[in-house]
Amino acid sequence: MELYRLICHNNGMKFLRSLTFVLGFSAFFHFAPVPQALAKSYTIDNVDIRGMINTDGSMNIEETRTYDFDGDFSFAYLYINKNLDQSKKSGRTEPYSVDSFSLCDAQKCYQQGREPSDLDNASFADRVGWFYVSEEAERYYIKWFYQASDTSRNFRLKYRVADAITLHQDIAELNWQLIGKDWEESQYNVSAEISLPPGIPDDKIQGWLHGPLNGTISIPSAQLVTFSVPQLNSKVFFEARILFPKTLFSKGTTGTLSEAEIRQQEAKFIGETEAQKNRGLVMSRLLIALCFSLILLSYVCLAQALGKFFRHHKESRLPKVNQAGTLWEPPSELPPSQVEQLLTATKTLTPKSFTSTVLALIQHRVLKITRSDQKEGFLFKDYKYYLESTHSTTKERKLSPVENKIYEFLFSNVGEQEIKRAGGTSFTAVKLEDITQYCKSHPVECKKFFKELEETTLEENLQQGYFNQSAHDNTFARKTNIVSGLTLAVGLATLFLPNILPTTSFYQIPVGILTVMTAVFIGVVVNVLEAHKEKRTEKGSVEAAGWLAFQKHMKDYKKTAQYPIDSIILWEKYLVYGTLLGVSKKVLSQLPIQLSEVDTQQAAVYWAGASNGGAFSASFAESFSSVYSAVNSVSSSVTSSYGAAGVGSSGSSSGGGGGGTPL
Repeated sequence: MELYRLICHNNGMKFLRSLTFVLGFSAFFHFAPVPQALAKSYTIDNVDIRGMINTDGSMNIEETRTYDFDGDFSFAYLYINKNLDQSKKSGRTEPYSVDSFSLCDAQKCYQQGREPSDLDNASFADRVGWFYVSEEAERYYIKWFYQASDTSRNFRLKYRVADAITLHQDIAELNWQLIGKDWEESQYNVSAEISLPPGIPDDKIQGWLHGPLNGTISIPSAQLVTFSVPQLNSKVFFEARILFPKTLFSKGTTGTLSEAEIRQQEAKFIGETEAQKNRGLVMSRLLIALCFSLILLSYVCLAQALGKFFRHHKESRLPKVNQAGTLWEPPSELPPSQVEQLLTATKTLTPKSFTSTVLALIQHRVLKITRSDQKEGFLFKDYKYYLESTHSTTKERKLSPVENKIYEFLFSNVGEQEIKRAGGTSFTAVKLEDITQYCKSHPVECKKFFKELEETTLEENLQQGYFNQSAHDNTFARKTNIVSGLTLAVGLATLFLPNILPTTSFYQIPVGILTVMTAVFIGVVVNVLEAHKEKRTEKGSVEAAGWLAFQKHMKDYKKTAQYPIDSIILWEKYLVYGTLLGVSKKVLSQLPIQLSEVDTQQAAVYWAGASNGGAFSASFAESFSSVYSAVNSVSSSVTSSYGAAGVGSSGSSSGGGGGGTPL
């Protein structure tokens, strides 16, 4: 009969089910965006309803609900319907009449206003502590104003149903919906008690509870009937029906049914209820059986996928390069990104590949680092560094696909600009700091670029015979992915269907959790396997072994320092591949070098350095450190910004089955 609405938004999802959903979703999607937290939410943790039937056919009702607010709230409203559901042949056509409203919380009772528009249009401060009642054609509308923020609050509503009792042919009846069916949120710890007039014989009281199939009704004495349910799900009403002798009441609304007809109705309702319970239990048991079947099938598919992986994708031991296991020079001139994929035997690239490739473009005289004439800045002055094109990308050396992609990214996406010199001249170049700014303002484009870089590099490794093409094409985990995805869907359905099914097995929730955990575990394992599906060929293994040997030499800095580098070609290779192989920028900037005057002058031109008697000055360490930091910050910008772009903000909905906007 009553539709009680609070204008606010409820999360409506228990922690366990939320957790399993997030885990399951994340297990199958990389970089899954996390939904934004809802701005407001509330839960109804306790509902206590007390009714007292009077001999004049009226009933006094007091309802207390405990709300737990998360956020700021300022008003709420409820409905009380005037009419019974005529489709159920209630035997009563007269509407109910409700009066004597009062509303209180733990601190105070609210004042009742006469004109709804006066309170709705009043300022927030003027309407707090007030409520009004508006009688509409089919219902009463009650709205009250308060202030609550991140707290619990009890609201107690009192009213009188003037004609609650229906006097049928030979029996008196109370038929009242304690909670309406239009709630969109669950309510917890619901209890109600109806007090009866004195003088009723023990064997002349009959009662029924309609709505929740897990509710209970009890008649502890001839003057009290109690009802309870631990959780009243959304869209489920909570209705009390009580029969007692007609002679108790001096007046009441006239009804058309007899006691026998009401008993017949209730017998039919009980039969329908039992049928619903049985159908729900059968569905629950079928879900449990399906869950166990899918769990078993998932592990069988996982075992098959593991077998295929170890047969066709497991890497063999790398060959030994030499007795010492080290190489003093890079084993080849393979582009840095291809080297990184070979070393990890995966498609994934790290920021080191981008940094190293930019350095390789300088090494091959496609780019050069240019430094500003003077230090710039307000408080902390420093030199500005630029990447300047030498315009030799097609004249002397053809760029590799990866190099060409990075070159186009720098000069087409980020874009170059005219830089003024102190003497009045100028040049066009890309500011290193602009790379970072571009990725911060274009996170989607940058993420797409890095993903395409991985794909391009992998294609090169496949075409050049470093990775096994058949292993790359093998979809060894496809069936496992399908089965685990189905297992996840069924597991989530098993967890959430108790809110829909009329009754379920006690084991349904534990089995649902087990099913979701199985799907998550298998999803994680499969993701790891698929990330390592690429397999080196014999050529690729030899190449990877050589690079590991060179890495060992590069990281043994004390040994390297004993032999100064006297070739600019070797020195630049050390810079490029040392960056890729994880050698610190401090070590790279302090490499022992002793170049000829010609090499020194050439290095100074391309690396923004300064010469001093055949050796670099400290300015090289500064310039190289700046390049390394700036280029590395590009990848950091991409990583931090990805996931926010393109994701819409979360919306809100009103609670209790009604429209409105939370305030």
